[in-house]
Amino acid sequence: MRLLIAAVGRPSGYLGQGVKEYAARLSRYHQVALRSVRDATPLREGQALLELSAGFYRVALHPGGTERSTEELARWSEWLPSRGVSRLAILVGGPSGLSSELLAGCQEQWSLSRLTFPHELALLIALEALYRASSFARGEPYHRAGPA
Repeated sequence: MRLLIAAVGRPSGYLGQGVKEYAARLSRYHQVALRSVRDATPLREGQALLELSAGFYRVALHPGGTERSTEELARWSEWLPSRGVSRLAILVGGPSGLSSELLAGCQEQWSLSRLTFPHELALLIALEALYRASSFARGEPYHRAGPA
């Protein structure tokens, strides 16, 4: 699957390193592209994210979205191609959140947790969750807690 991870701003420091690491790991399973848009108003950020993800099945990271376990995320990601989805975009807003226009332009919303995270950390968590679900879907041991 072609996977676009688009976010407002670019994480730096340890978060930036983690994002690069998990994007590289995830690229074992999918064709991954990381893109960013500049910080602005939520409306402008949303417009930029929508333009960047044109032609993709869009999923916004949003607290009101669907929460999924690793196993559910793996099944969902395997279900998408059966519905004709070959291009998936995960959209991560900035500190001010996502505009209603962006949310309306997405096919789904995904919640990582009921907790609130800084957007840069949410990006890293989303990448790790996608990587874990991809390894789980292939029966690889990464998803297991402890020795197998």
